Amino acid sequence: MTDLEKEEWLKNNPLAWEEFKRLSYKVARTGKKFSFKAVVEKLRWESYFSYESKYKWSNSVTKYAGMKFLKEYPQFRNQVIIKGQNK
Repeated sequence: MTDLEKEEWLKNNPLAWEEFKRLSYKVARTGKKFSFKAVVEKLRWESYFSYESKYKWSNSVTKYAGMKFLKEYPQFRNQVIIKGQNK
């Protein structure tokens, strides 16, 4: 999936993107380290038990969405665990 396709997926799934940003921001404000994969898994968990699941999150989009989130909120960069980048 290209970056253009990932951006298109986010545009076509605005609820998914808004919920991703909302939860990422909420977790980041705790000051604890977290991963975007954990955010997505929490969204999946909530969606699985919802009667009105409106989207299905794509694994291909997770890192792209995370990087987009960090462009908007760079102050949280040091809290995010990114595979292969945190040592």
